[in-house]
Amino acid sequence: MTFLTILVAVIFYRNWFGEHPLSRFLPFESLLDWAAERGIQGLTRYFLCIGLPVLVLLIISGMSGGLLWLALSLVVVIYSIELYDGDSVFDEHLIWLRDQQAAGDDSDDFKKVSDVVDIDEEDDELDPFAEVSQHQEDFILTATYEVFQSFIPVVFWFILLGPAGALLYALTIRYLDSLDLDCPQIELMEQVVYWLEWMPARITGLLFAFLANFGPGFEYWFKMLTDVTEPNEVHLSILAGISTNVPDEDRPKVESDDLQNFIVQCESHVNDLRILFERAIFGWLGIAALVTVIAP
Repeated sequence: MTFLTILVAVIFYRNWFGEHPLSRFLPFESLLDWAAERGIQGLTRYFLCIGLPVLVLLIISGMSGGLLWLALSLVVVIYSIELYDGDSVFDEHLIWLRDQQAAGDDSDDFKKVSDVVDIDEEDDELDPFAEVSQHQEDFILTATYEVFQSFIPVVFWFILLGPAGALLYALTIRYLDSLDLDCPQIELMEQVVYWLEWMPARITGLLFAFLANFGPGFEYWFKMLTDVTEPNEVHLSILAGISTNVPDEDRPKVESDDLQNFIVQCESHVNDLRILFERAIFGWLGIAALVTVIAP
C-alpha cells in the first residue's frame, strides 16, 4: 500500500498541471485565520493547528486498513505535495541564458576573461561573466531546494509515519510560510523544519551521488552527514553541482574565456540538473519499493 500510494503520488506530481486539486477544499490558511481571530498565538497555535490534526489523523490511520487506509493515504499525500512546475522554471532560466547570449553577441560583449579580471569592484556588476555566474549559482540553489521541498520530505515522513507524517511536514512548512518576518517564532520553526528535512536531505544527497558523479559526490556527502550547521539547501545545491560536474566552489567554473561558451556550459548544467532531479524523484519511488519488500 505504501508503494502504491507513492507511485500514484509520483504520477500526480509529474503530470498534474494547474491549481492543486485539494487546496481549495482543505484550506489550511482558514484554520490559521480562525486561531488568529481568537488570539491564539505561539506554540499553542502550532499545536492546535498542526499537532491536533496530525494526532487525529494518526489515530484514524491506525484504525484503518486495506482500501480505506489507501484512500486516506492518497488524499493526505497528494494534499501535502507542493506542485512544482519544474519544466517551466528550467525553461525560463534557459531562456534567460539565451537572452544574455544574444545580448552579448549583439553588443560585442563576448570578451576574454582577461579583459574583465581587472575591473574595479564598483564596476563588477557590469562584468557579464559575474552576472551570469551569480544568476546560475542562485538558480541551482533555489531550484534544488524547491524540488526537494515540494515532494521528497513528504514521501520520507509518509514512509516513516504514514499519512500523519506527511501531513506533519506539509502543515509545518505552511505554518512557517504564514509567519511574519518579525515573528519571534520564526527561528524556532526554522529549526523544526531543518530537523524534519535533515534525514531526507541526506538520503537525497546519497541518491545524487549514486545517480551521477559518485566519487566526489560520496566524498562530500560524508562531510554533509556529520554537519549540522550548514542549511540543508546549501548542502543539496553543492551536491547537485558536484553531481552535474559543476565545482562546489564558485559554481559554475569558467573553463573557457569566451562568454558564449560559458553560457553553453551553463545551459548544459541546467539540463543535467533537470535529469538529476527527475531521477531522484524516481529514486525515492525505488526506496519505497525497497521498504515495502523489507517491511511490508
